[in-house]
Amino acid sequence: GARINADLMLLSALEGKLIASGTKAAGSLEQYPFPELLAQAQKGEEKMALVMMNNRLYQVVLVPVKAPVPVAWATIGFEINQAFVAQMKNLTNLDITILGHSQKDAHSKFSLTSTIPVFSQWVPQLTSRFEESHSNWTSLSQDHKDYVHLLTLLNTDGEWNISGILTASKTEESDRFIDLRNQLLLISLVTLLVSVLGAAVISGTVTRPILTLVQLTQRISQGDYSESLHLKSNTTAEISALAGSIESMQEVIAQREQRIIHQAYHDSLTGMPNRAKILLDLDKLIAQVKETQALSVLALNLNRFKQVNDTFGLQAGDQLLSSVALRLTSLTREQGLAARIGADEFILVLPCHGEHEIQSVIDDLSTRLARKFHINDIDINISARYGIARYPNHGDKADQLIRRASIALSQAKNHKAFTVFYKDGMDTKHLKTITLLNDLKSGVENNELIMHYQPKLDLRTREVAQAESLIRWIHPELGFISPAEFIPLAEQSGMMPELTRWVIKRVIQDLTRWRTESVNASAAINLSAYDLTYDSLPDEVHQWVIEAGLKPLDIILEVTESAVLDDPEFAISILQRFKSLGFALSIDDYGTGYSSLSQLKKMPVDELKIDMSFVRQLDQDKEDQVIVRSTIDMAHNIGLTVVAEGVENSASWGLLEDWGCDKLQGYYISKPLASDNFVKWHHQFDLASLQS
Repeated sequence: GARINADLMLLSALEGKLIASGTKAAGSLEQYPFPELLAQAQKGEEKMALVMMNNRLYQVVLVPVKAPVPVAWATIGFEINQAFVAQMKNLTNLDITILGHSQKDAHSKFSLTSTIPVFSQWVPQLTSRFEESHSNWTSLSQDHKDYVHLLTLLNTDGEWNISGILTASKTEESDRFIDLRNQLLLISLVTLLVSVLGAAVISGTVTRPILTLVQLTQRISQGDYSESLHLKSNTTAEISALAGSIESMQEVIAQREQRIIHQAYHDSLTGMPNRAKILLDLDKLIAQVKETQALSVLALNLNRFKQVNDTFGLQAGDQLLSSVALRLTSLTREQGLAARIGADEFILVLPCHGEHEIQSVIDDLSTRLARKFHINDIDINISARYGIARYPNHGDKADQLIRRASIALSQAKNHKAFTVFYKDGMDTKHLKTITLLNDLKSGVENNELIMHYQPKLDLRTREVAQAESLIRWIHPELGFISPAEFIPLAEQSGMMPELTRWVIKRVIQDLTRWRTESVNASAAINLSAYDLTYDSLPDEVHQWVIEAGLKPLDIILEVTESAVLDDPEFAISILQRFKSLGFALSIDDYGTGYSSLSQLKKMPVDELKIDMSFVRQLDQDKEDQVIVRSTIDMAHNIGLTVVAEGVENSASWGLLEDWGCDKLQGYYISKPLASDNFVKWHHQFDLASLQS
């Protein structure tokens, strides 16, 4: 047992006979002292226990001796003595007491061993406390100190109950806690001081510079780039690098924003202010002069600029615009404003008073523009038209003045005038035009458009076999709108194809209804220049006519000579397609505008309509008589029938009939009628009563 520092060594046979003992603690034993423990071990139960022997407490363990089957039992014991509990105290930092209690004597309790020297004196009082509290916890005051005790039953060995008591001094623990608390407070205080000092250092080298950078970036986000960045010399290298990057970013953003602002308010080609800029500058100028000084706003448009683009190319056109901009800017360099607001449209604002002074400025400007522009080794001549609005006469807001100057310019274009001054009422007419332009599409969709028909009298058959279809628009707010107003708007807005198709379909519907009411008249429909650009139109119209059960000859298609001017070959090919499908073709408004015998010769038409301007006063105007008579003869000679439009009296009728005119149309015969009224009129038509 010395090898393992055992205090007790016993060897017993399997049946319990003591064979040998190897320590002094065994003394002169004749029998094995722990038969119950041996019995448990043989059953495979607990092989380790606390036992009393010779008033000493041992921790024993039974180990079988095998050879190779069990032949004996070795009992090894270690005394629970003062050294053992002292070692346990070092591990737990608690006082430990091992208490023995004889089961034969209920009052016999004594301390076997303890780390508290006087603990044996506490046993009676402590035992009483445990019994009273019915708990394994209790407290006891000894020697002016408070102790707390925990009782734990370790083993029951036949005659003896072995208990362990853990004891802690509340006073000592409290003192240790106070020491620990003070240590923690001291550590916390030192940590706090170090943190404060560290924060102060960081604040000076990191936090404050970062806050400064944050404030700078906030100003940058608000568009303020004027602030410079100043950091202390003790700033860290990383923060300094970041600050430098932010300053560089600020400069780049400021430069980029200046470029963006300049691009937003200036024309990219000429560098002149654009519409947005001239509106701002003109409002500022108006606020400065405050009606103490008159201003003139000139809107000017270059003549033949599209021709320059088409002839010399877009690059030459751009160079021309830049050169024009330089000449305009030179006029307003000392006083005034200049801007480019459209492709070839410019705005000038000059301090001028009366119309004579303005006209003098325009003459000067025209002289400047009249000087040849040398573009790509080519001399180009250019001129302009002008629209003028004056402050404060025509408005006190920039947008109002520029809009009215543009309206005056539109009047100059429409009337081919050199200069037009804005006059009251032009704005109203312009607004009406915009209203009609916006409402025309809905007018088509909502059936606000209606068709009227003006009869054509055939002088050979003395019957009304044809009628010209005329579109009418009844606006829900503005009332009757003349075709002369909304047809040009349809052409400008690109609605002409849609409008033409609506007219053709409506005329086909009316013709179909006429047939059910025994009216066999055909209808003439006007085609515009826009209609002659769609090669699908002839086949579409032919399909609609056939589906309605009509014949192509039930429709006469009227075109003006000017309608084929843009692309004569293509337009004539469209007319030839109509002709091949069986439709009759007529030249409308002959004698007005552009008339060419060579062009007339190429067009596959059947009929020629003399414009009403030559017919209305035919009985009184000798020149009209010569023109009309010669036109009838010429048309007959090339195989065309002739319609005279605008017959207003019987005298004109007589002249036309004498000269061999084929058909008459005019208010003397009938005004344009709605479809139902035309049917009634046709049924009631009496030529004799008309001539009487």
